[in-house]
Amino acid sequence: MVKNKKGFLLAEFTLKVVVAVVSIVILAGLLWLLYSSFVESDEKRQAEASLNRIVENLNAVVSSGENIVFDINSPENWFVTYYSVGPGSCAGKKCLCICVDPGEREECDLKGKCEVVNQNIQLNEVKEVDGMAGGVDTDKFEIDGPINIEIIKEEERYLLVKL
Repeated sequence: MVKNKKGFLLAEFTLKVVVAVVSIVILAGLLWLLYSSFVESDEKRQAEASLNRIVENLNAVVSSGENIVFDINSPENWFVTYYSVGPGSCAGKKCLCICVDPGEREECDLKGKCEVVNQNIQLNEVKEVDGMAGGVDTDKFEIDGPINIEIIKEEERYLLVKL
């Protein structure tokens, strides 16, 4: 009885190739998960540092009454936002946050960084319209690279102005 060795070798080779491809796909997926978690945690640390800088300067304006200009630069493409009734970690109090999507309060709280503040805050962004620069009230402004922020004390509230 003669056995077909070519067919056996072809099946063995095919099995090895399939196992190798599946192993490579699994390794690539694990590397992507590791990279994503590192980048996400790094951006969250940057958001926390930037938020701390804003709150420290806000407290300085509260105590001194003098306007302050300072800069923040990270995380890029995230937003500074203020909620008069904050999400989870702020337990319904006034809340200043830095997050990716400020439209989703709970998501902002979970994936970003939020902190309770005692002051009424209005966000404002200087924009140029028809060649004239002026302040426009907004519910958020983007950290689109290094930005300057001025904190201005008004009668009943504090303006955070993106310059």
